[in-house]
Amino acid sequence: ISIFHINREYLPEKALQNVEYIETREDGAISLLGDVKITEEEREGLHYKAKAENVTTDNIIELPFIFYPGYDIKNNGKTIDYFETNTGFIGITAIEDGDLEVNYTSTKIEYIFRKVSLIGLLLLIFDIVFEIKIFNKKERSV
Repeated sequence: ISIFHINREYLPEKALQNVEYIETREDGAISLLGDVKITEEEREGLHYKAKAENVTTDNIIELPFIFYPGYDIKNNGKTIDYFETNTGFIGITAIEDGDLEVNYTSTKIEYIFRKVSLIGLLLLIFDIVFEIKIFNKKERSV
């Protein structure tokens, strides 16, 4: 992972303080506390799947994603909370043995802005079509 290949304008303060860690970190989940074994890791863009084994109640796992609001993290189909680790990555705790899935969905504000942009685009198209019709009517009457 290189900070120059991150496609977001945002980088958490903790990540900025750990640039060397970001650049040298392996691209997979890391057990920060406990002896969790992560296997069958698959990652494609902002989608990640893995299996967690040997999980106990006081584990901390750092996922291979820079912390950013808008992720949906599931353990055996149940949504779990996440937090920012000391290095600026996503951390999870208190999971069960089994499937782990991470997807970036978006934040509520991104969702709202997409809808507002779509409405604005539709209004612009409507305005252009309306203006063309008015212009064509004026040309015919002349």
